[in-house]
Amino acid sequence: MKNIFSKTFWVYAGERAIKTVAQTALAILAVNQTTIISVDFTGLVASAVTAGIVSLLTSIVGQPK
Repeated sequence: MKNIFSKTFWVYAGERAIKTVAQTALAILAVNQTTIISVDFTGLVASAVTAGIVSLLTSIVGQPK
C-alpha cells in the first residue's frame, strides 16, 4: 500500500498525470485532423490539463485504506 504523503506516490502519480495530459492533447489533435495553425490551443490545453487533474484525483481516491 502506497502512502499519499510519500515522495514515491507523487512521483508515480505525477508521471501518470503527465502521460494523461499528453495522450489527451494528441487525441484532440487526431480527432480534429486540422493543421497545426488552426488548432484551438486554449481549448486543447484546458482539456488536457483537466484530464491531468482528474488523473491525480483518481490516484488519490484510488488508494486502498
